[in-house]
Order: sequence, then structure tokens, then C-alpha cells
Amino acid sequence: MTTDEASLNALTNLLTEFYSCSVKPDRRKSIQNILVAFEQTPTAWYNSLYYLFTTTDQQVALYCLGVVETTVVLRWSLLPDEHKSEICRFIHEYLFHRVTIDVAHFLVRKAAKVLACIACFDWPHAYPDFMENVKTYIFRHLNANDLSKVSLGLIILRIYAEQLIDPHELVPFKRKCELRNQLINETESIYGLLCHVGSNLCGNDLLTASGTLLQTASITRQNSDLSTFFQSVFCLTESLVEADLLIQSELKRGTYLTCLECVCELSKLLPVDSRFQMSLHSFLFICSLMGCPPFLLTCSTQPCRSYMSTTNSANMLARISLCALTCFQELVDRKDLSAGLMITQLFHIFPIVQCHLNLITGDLVLPCSSVAVPEKQKDNPTSTTYNNDLITALVADVQNQSSFIEYRLKLVDVLRNLMTNFFCQLSDAVLVQGIDNFDPVQFLSSLHDFTFSSLDLESYFSCLQMWSSYFEFLHMRYFTDSTIRLPDRLSGTFVTFGRTLLSRLFYSEAASFLEALDEDMSTETNQYLTEADEDENTIFLISDQSSDKPKSEACEYRMFLRESLLTLNTLITLCPEELVNALLYRYHNTWNDYVLFIRSSDLLTSDQFIVSPKGQSLHRVHWALRDHATSLQTMGFLFEHLKFTVPYGEGSQQPVSGQDFLQSLVYGLKVSYRIASFLPTISESLIRSDLIEVIIQNLLTLHAIIVGNYLLCEDSLVDSHTEQTDKLVLGSSQRDSFVSDVLTVLESFAVATNPTPQSTLPSVIQLCAARLLNALLCSPVLSAVVHVPTNLTSYNANSRSTFVEHTRTVLKRIFAAVCDANCRAQWRRPICGLLLRTFLQYLSRNDTMISQPSETSLNSTTLDSPISLLSQYITNVFSPQLTPEQLMQNPGSHIIYLGFLNRAVLGLQSSCGSARRLVHTVLRDSGLLDNLANCVKMALTISVSAGEFTLIRVQFCTAYLTFFTTFTQVLSQSGPAVSAIPGLLAEIVKALNPATGDTSLPVPLIDCLIEIFILLSKNRRIFLSLIGDLLDLCHSRLLVGLGLNRFEDTEQGLTNLVCDAAQHNISSLQKLYELFHAVLLDGFSFFFTRLSDKRVNRSTEMSTTINSQYCLDKQSAFHRLMLLFTAVFHEDQLSASLVRFVLDKLYSLHRHRKFYDLSAFNQIWLPEIIRRLLDRLVNKQHDSCKDNMINGLYHLVLSLVMEQSSQSMHSSTDTDVLKGPTAFAQCFLPAYLHSLPFLRPSVCSSLLEEFSMAPNDCSSFGFNRSVDLSDLDNFTGSIERLIFDLRYFRAANAENTRMPTISPSSTAAIFEM
Repeated sequence: MTTDEASLNALTNLLTEFYSCSVKPDRRKSIQNILVAFEQTPTAWYNSLYYLFTTTDQQVALYCLGVVETTVVLRWSLLPDEHKSEICRFIHEYLFHRVTIDVAHFLVRKAAKVLACIACFDWPHAYPDFMENVKTYIFRHLNANDLSKVSLGLIILRIYAEQLIDPHELVPFKRKCELRNQLINETESIYGLLCHVGSNLCGNDLLTASGTLLQTASITRQNSDLSTFFQSVFCLTESLVEADLLIQSELKRGTYLTCLECVCELSKLLPVDSRFQMSLHSFLFICSLMGCPPFLLTCSTQPCRSYMSTTNSANMLARISLCALTCFQELVDRKDLSAGLMITQLFHIFPIVQCHLNLITGDLVLPCSSVAVPEKQKDNPTSTTYNNDLITALVADVQNQSSFIEYRLKLVDVLRNLMTNFFCQLSDAVLVQGIDNFDPVQFLSSLHDFTFSSLDLESYFSCLQMWSSYFEFLHMRYFTDSTIRLPDRLSGTFVTFGRTLLSRLFYSEAASFLEALDEDMSTETNQYLTEADEDENTIFLISDQSSDKPKSEACEYRMFLRESLLTLNTLITLCPEELVNALLYRYHNTWNDYVLFIRSSDLLTSDQFIVSPKGQSLHRVHWALRDHATSLQTMGFLFEHLKFTVPYGEGSQQPVSGQDFLQSLVYGLKVSYRIASFLPTISESLIRSDLIEVIIQNLLTLHAIIVGNYLLCEDSLVDSHTEQTDKLVLGSSQRDSFVSDVLTVLESFAVATNPTPQSTLPSVIQLCAARLLNALLCSPVLSAVVHVPTNLTSYNANSRSTFVEHTRTVLKRIFAAVCDANCRAQWRRPICGLLLRTFLQYLSRNDTMISQPSETSLNSTTLDSPISLLSQYITNVFSPQLTPEQLMQNPGSHIIYLGFLNRAVLGLQSSCGSARRLVHTVLRDSGLLDNLANCVKMALTISVSAGEFTLIRVQFCTAYLTFFTTFTQVLSQSGPAVSAIPGLLAEIVKALNPATGDTSLPVPLIDCLIEIFILLSKNRRIFLSLIGDLLDLCHSRLLVGLGLNRFEDTEQGLTNLVCDAAQHNISSLQKLYELFHAVLLDGFSFFFTRLSDKRVNRSTEMSTTINSQYCLDKQSAFHRLMLLFTAVFHEDQLSASLVRFVLDKLYSLHRHRKFYDLSAFNQIWLPEIIRRLLDRLVNKQHDSCKDNMINGLYHLVLSLVMEQSSQSMHSSTDTDVLKGPTAFAQCFLPAYLHSLPFLRPSVCSSLLEEFSMAPNDCSSFGFNRSVDLSDLDNFTGSIERLIFDLRYFRAANAENTRMPTISPSSTAAIFEM
């Protein structure tokens, strides 16, 4: 005993020192080694049991329980029966008799886990009373009203359930299935016990009343029965915070919480068709109410006799409510429930959730507490001091929305699963078949009120996403089949929702909500840049101007608009007519308010601009301007759904006709030009940003109309009897007037030059105007207006001469500004690039109408030729900047204009073939292509100090590589002008990979290069000539830059580079593998040569599976590339997304090229990838993409071909070749299993026998029925069983080998300091 006491003291001192903050790392490591050494002794469990019952130190007790758990997990099958019984008896005694609720919960959980681990091996055959013990314990103490013991028992039951549902790795797969089935067999008794606990806690009368209300679904409507029920819940809630029974109340609240946590865990697995289901849900409903914010707030503001001195009671009740809602969430998250089971067993979850929604929105009114207030308390105000403190705390908490937001988010989680897994199916069944006690329309109405009752954006966005998903489901359900109509009741509900959502967008009706949002209405250009515009700034990483600030996160207001409009766009397809009219009415109203503001501001009648006319408050002006900008944005966003009455339609009921709407936009554009001149003088920043936003949205709406091809000439109407159309139908004169007015304003906006500091036009307006100009000049719909032939007939000249002359004059001035270098220098780079792109597209048409910008440049006879005008444009704008001299003098400007030209050429992708041929001819004849070729040669020969590989050369190479790739992709892929391009590209690729110098490249530049090469792969002729040098560049430069490591051309070196790159730059590495995929797919002929049929050996069966028609020529390049693919599945590569991505790319190669069947891949790399995938699955690596790995493994196995030694002397050669799953099960898998050091040969044989077999039924675990492994589901099940068993044997073998067989002479000696 002295030795044991000494060793216990030594152990206590060691653990105290180990957890001390002052202990040094080396000392902590040495203590850890001592503790591990003791744990590995054969008698450690025996000594630990003694320490457990002797010590009062919790750290020592936890360590001892851990030692016993390790013994159970690793050595249970090796222990004698008497030792097993002793461990089980002592732990049971400790857990059920020595531990109390006051003990730290981690000790209870650890002790319960030890017993659950024993049950994983012995229950029910050798441990039959495992579950009965805890059920009897709970029942006995519940009858004795010992809530502390009941809570303890419920905690134990929950731990048992957790361990049985998901046991440790040393439990084989068959045993795991058996444990789950055994737990399911306990469903009725466990649910009955939990219902008995709930009845004891809540009272049988209240539980019965709750069940009655649920069965009749009357909890969603205000009535006397519901009020009486709420009153009873009030009384129960107040009883849980009684001051005179504070300790008992705290125990009772703790019992509620532990019971709910137990139900939550069991809800993940146990069946829902139990006869106790209604009682259990009634208990959950009561618990969800007692701590919800509406109940707590009502309780705290009503007089009651309880003293509540702290907020702990309210916090605990809130936790109870959230836990009850979590139980419902687990139920509706089940994927294994049929529609019939939902209807019969879980249908009343809808009224429960609807009741909570109605409580939040106020559709259900809570009654006042009926508890009388004693006269003494009325007369003595100090007696309510504590209660008033709690009231203040609760109200403040609700105002801060901490617990309230948490409650709403939990409801949103329940609703999300409920709508996804249940409502879409059940609402359809109810509407078609009819089911009592549930009205889906009423439920949607409650969800509608809940959605718009929140000031919290997160829950609001979540609700909108739920609605959008439901709308998409209904669209697929009712609008893909013309024989099924959307029920009228749903249509009315959706119209109401759409009108409410529309109202939420405008300050005039939702000012309190919108003003609470972060409204950082910045006028930065970045917010309106498209991807093409941004590339003008950053594509070549050279800037001679101050760069823009990076695009910031969208403010709350913009996020709110975006999410709301996306939902409205989904909804409007279900009931278009009503919502379109509502939208038009809204636009009509905001337009009238805007016009009223303009007229009262004296903008049109004087040289001043009154921001707040006639004493009108600024916030009202702000609301009117913001609402009009929103209505413009909404109209533009939803324009594809709008239907307008044709001009000759009589009696139109639309508030705004198509012509009126277009006229309002043109009028707004004219007013915008006037407003823009006053913007610098407006001191109120909020109003100034509002006016800018109105101008922007006006321009963008016009842009959307033109780009969307929504303009139609009256003469082009196919059906003259059409009453409505989605086009804006214009007469010829109306169309001409529209173009003339818009061009006039755009001239002032888009090409604004020489601004004074006091009258600077916001660049964002100029950018949007340049976009609109691009749409106007390049629109095929308006080609008859902006592209009038030069030689007009006498009739057209007489009727349209004024319009044509005006349009010609405006375009001449814009064109002159674009050709003027001084004007271009004043424009921001995105604007300049957009205008240059616009005129290249415009001038590439054959029917141009612009005459010369300069009277002396060319003679008039030549000007009528479009090619001469386009040539003049190229010569004036691009040629001066893209010369070798300019490259040396101003390389930054040279690269920028090369970027402009690149984007301009890229913009011709959608142009007709004649336009692209015209631009190709002009670029060739103007000598620009020759100049660029000379520039490439000069850039590659720029001398750098000591041969250093500088960044400037890389930027030059990137710029030219981009342009020539675009040129060959868009303009021409053959011809004399293109013949030199492959050679130039080859020189550029080689220059990017010099033999000396710094091997690292910036990651953004690497991304740019990879994207260029992927685009270049579409031109296979050029791409094939570059693959050799390209692969060297990828290995030695790009992969090195992503991996931040040095290049080593070895298997280990390349593997390390891939692993490092996956850790530091995963998105860029995925792009690189996409390039590798393009190399193998589009550059297939670089690696393989097709053999003639005479050379293909078809004598063996293997040749019919392995594709022998191709011979691998570039063996070194191919195998090095496959080494990079295989490195993704290395154990040190930690990115699951990369594994998923590469598996998809490999399968894509197989689908297009039968890649898995190629001999070079099938015989070498396919088995290696299969092996690595199995290793990753066994090691639980990349568990998030386990399904993807098994699916990828399945497709690899289908192509597996392996040879097997013949078992018969007379067998032919054909029988020696196995294919697909047969080869995997009979050849690959035996070799793989025998290579694992932790498997004995007998175990390998057992696993191989079971792999291709399946259980007879769910309760039998004999494997005597073979399965077809070519079926994906069967293969998946077999692989999962194999992986689970391999983990079991690995863990058992690895840990058992660490257990010593000789015990030290003294236990105390182990703990010597």
C-alpha cells in the first residue's frame, strides 16, 4: 500500500507539473514520455483503477480513465474474462455510484465512453445489461425525483448513443452494423423512457394538451385552447426560475437540457415511426417555447412572484429552446425518410415551426402571466429590484439582438432543411390530394411574414435563398409540362410575396430597414468594371499611372439589392403579369417624384440647382432619388420579363407603355447631362452620390435594353395582330430621334476632355457612357440608324438628311477625340480601352458613315472606302505606340497600347467573318504585324546585367504571347501573316525559361501565363509546336513559383513541389493542372503516334482492352507529366479540392481519348493511382471528397488489366488476362493487401473472400452472396467495408506491438522525477 500511495503521489505531482503554465517544453516532453511508458505496461489498467478510486484530483482521474480506455480499445480481446469483468465492474461502480452531477462533465463522459467501448465488443452477448443499467438508473431516480441522478443518467445515455452510432476504428465493419441494428432495436424502450422523463418534467396534463394541439394543428391560430396552453407554459417557465427553490430549479433546467441533448443525438439514427413519437414531439414543442425570445420577453415584462436575481436563468432557458429546435433540425435533416413516413409521423413539425414563425411576427399574441402578485410586493417596491434588473437585462439583450438573432438563425436552419427535404414534396401532395390539418399556403404566409420581419441581413438572405429554391422547384414542376397549372392559391401567395419584396427595395415604404444598412454608396469606378475592363489595368502588370484601389467588398445595401433582385427574377417567371404591372406602377410613381424634384430645383429654367427645393427636407430628397435609381436598376435587371403593349393597341391597362418608358430614359439622360455640370457644386455628399447613382442606372438601363436586343422597329413586326411583345416597338422617326438624342449626350459624357478641377465629370459616369456608346454603335438592331450608307437615295436624303448630318457630325467629333493622343491621355485607362475597342468593332463593318476627321489627311475619294478609314484609325492610334523605337523609349506605354489592341481584337469574337477578315487585312497591310514581330525580337534581346532573368522581360513576353494568341484565335489561324507566329511564340516560351537567373515568377503573372497557354491549346497546330518547351517551362518555372521551392528534376523533387504549391497557391495549381489536361488532350499527337493496322498485334485478349494502336514517342515527357498527376495523391499533399479536381480531369481524358486504356498509362500509372487512392481512403485523408475518390477509383478499376499465372496446364493465353473489377479483386487487391505490414496472410484471405460478397439481409452478416462489382453502388459498398476493416486491423496491430510483455519491478519507479 505504501508503494501504491507513493506512486499515486508521484503521478499527481507529474500531472500537476505537466499542466502547469511554467513548465518548459523539454520537461513537458519528458513527462509525456513517462506517462506513455506507464500506459504501455500490462498492469497499467489495474493500477489506474486503484488511483481512480483513491485520488481526489480530477486530472489524475481523467488520465487513469484514459489508460483504462486504451486498454479496452487495444487489448480487450487479449484480456482474461476475469480481468474484463473486473474492469467493467469497477468502471460501472465509479460511473453510477461514485460520480455525481457536481463532478466535472469530462470525467462522466470519459467513464461512460469506457463502458461504451466495452459494449462495442461485448454487447449484447457478453454484456447483456449494458443498456438496461442506464435505463434502470434513470427510471429509478426519476421516480425518486432525484434530478441530479437523472441528468447524470441522461448524459451517460447520450454518450452511449454517440459511441454506438460512430464506434472507434478497432470495431470491424460487420460489428459496426450489428451495433447500429441493436441500438435501433432499443428504440421503443429508449423513446418510452425519454417520454417518461418529459412527462415528469412538464407534467402529464401539459404534455397531453400539447399533443392534442399538435394533432389538430390548432397551434397556428389564435384561440382559447392555445391561450390556455400558452398560459400553462408560462407557469412552467416561471417555476423554473423560482428564487425560493433556486437550486432545485437549476437542477430541473439542467435536466431539461441533458434530456434534449440525448434526444438530439438519438434523432440522427433511431426510426421515427415509434408509438412515442407524438409524445416526444409534444415535449420538444413545450421546450422550444419556454426559452424562445417572445416567451422570455413576455415573462420578464409581466408581474410575477418569482425573484430572478441574474440572467443565468434566462440564458439557460434560451439554450433549452435552441436545443429543442436542434432536435427538430436533426429530424428534418434525415435523408432516409420516405414521403409516406413524413406524412404519417413528421407532419406536425410544420405547425410547430409555423407557431414559432407566428410568435416572432406577432400573428400569435401571448397572454399575460396569470400569477397573482402579492399585496406585500405591490406595496414594497424594493421587493422587485432583482426582477427589474432582470427585465432591464432581458430587454437590453433583445435590443442588442444577440440571443434573438441566434434564435432566428436556428429557425432558419430548421426551415432550410424543412423546405428542401419535406415541403417541396408534401405541399405538392397536399395541393393535389388534400390532407387534413395542414395548409401549405398558410405556412408560406407565415414564412413570408417571418422573412420580412427581420432586421438581420444574414437571416434575411437565408430566407430569400429558401424562397428562390422553392420557386425554381415550382418552375420545373409546373412550367416544364404544359398540362399542369400552378394552383391559384399559390399564385396569390407569390404575388403577395413579390409585391412585399418589391416594396422592401424602396425608401418610401421601407426606410427604417434600408437606413439601418451600411450604405457606402461609393462612386469609385472599380464597382462598375467588367472583367474585360479590369484586364486593361492589370493584365501585363506594368503601370505608368497610379493604379486604382482594389475592388472592395460590396456594402450591405448593394448586397441587399443584389439578393432581392435575384429572388424577384426567379419569382417573376411564376406570375409574370401581376408582378410586371406592379413593377411598372412602381417605376411610374418614382419617375413622377423624380420629375417633380427636377422641376422644383430650377435646373431647367435657370443656371442654378436647388438641392432642397421649397424647404423640402434632405432625407426626403434622398429617398426620392434613391428610389428612382432603384426602380431604374430593377427595370433593367428584369427587362427580359417585361411585356409591353404594341403602339397601336387600344385601351392599354399598363401604367407605362414601351414608348413612354424609353422616352423617360432619354429625358432622364438629357437631364443627367445638365445635372452633371452642377455635381461639383453640391455640398451634400449623400445627395451628390444619389444623383450620380441615378445617372449611372439610367445609362446602364439603356445599355441593358440595347445589348439585350429589346428594341424593334415597327416595320419589323412579324405578327401585326400581336397585342403584347417583349420588345420596345418604335417607328422609324422615333428610332432616329432616340439615336440622335442618346448620341448627343454620350458625346459629352463618354469623351469629356479638358475638365477643370471644379467641373470634373465622375469617371464612373464616363465609363458607363462609354459602355452605352459601345452598345449603340455595335448593336445589330440599330445598324440601320448609326450605319447609314454614304450615297443616300434622293428619297432618303430628303426625309432624313437632317438626322443623318447630325449623326455624322456627332460621330466625327467622337472619332476625332478618340484619334487625338492628347484626349486619350486624359482618360482613365478602362475608359480609353473601351472606346478604342468600340471603334475597332464599329469600323470593321462594311457600311460605315464616318468621314475623315482631318481635312488634309486623305482625299475625299479615298474616304468612302471603309478599309481606308479603318487603316487610318489603326495608323493614328496604334501604330505610333507599337514600334521598336517606342518600345525602347517608353516601354510602359508600348505594353499598355498592346493591351488595348489585344482587347479590341478580342472584342471581335462575335463579329461576322467579313469584319474579322477586314481587320486582319488592315493590320497586315499597315505594317503593324511586322512592327510587332520586330518588337518581339528586340524585347528578347534586351541586354540585362550579367544575364539576369528580369521581370521586365517576363512582362514583355507575357504581353506579346497574349496578343498573338488572341490574334490567331480571333482573326486568322492560317495565311502568310500567321506563318511567322509559331516561331515567335516558340522564341517567347524559350525566353521565359532561361538557363540562368532567378527561377521564381510572381503568382499573378503565372496565372496569366497559364490562362494564355490554355487559350492557345485551342489552336492545335501552333500548340503542338510549343508543348516540349512549354512542359519545361511549367516544371522549372511555373511550378517552382507556385511551390516557393527550388527545382529538382527528380521524383521526390517534383512531388515536393506539388505538395508545396498545393499548400501555398491551390487555385493557381488547379489552373496549372487544367493546362496539363489540355496538353494531354489537345497535344495527344505530341506524345503518341498512331500505328497502322498491320502493326497492331490483335492476337491476345489484352490487346482488345489495352489500346495498342498508339505508340508512346515522348516517354520522358509523358512519364514526368504523369508523375505530377500522381503526386496529387501523395500522403503529404493535403488539399482535398485538388484531388477532386485532378480526378475529374483524368476521367475527362478517358472520356475523350480512352486514356485509361492506353498501354503507357494502364500498365504503369493506373495501378499506382489506385494504390494511392486506397492509401488515402484508409488513412482518412481528404475525407471531404471520399465519394469523389471512390467514384474515381471505380472508373480506374473498370479499365484495369492485369495478367495472372495460369492455373491450368491446358489453359490458353486468353485466360491469363483479367480485366476490370475481376482483375482488381483477383490480382491487384491480393498484392495490395499482402503489401500491408499489419495484415496476416489469413486476414488477407478473409478480406479478399468478403470483398466480392454481400450480406444476405440487414440482420445477417454472413457473406455468401456474390455481388456485381461493375455496379457502382455495389463497388462503393465493398470498398467502404474493406476500408473500415483495414483501419481496424491497422490500429489493432500498430498498438498491440507497442505493448510490452514484461512488467517493471516497481510501479513507483516509472513516475520517478
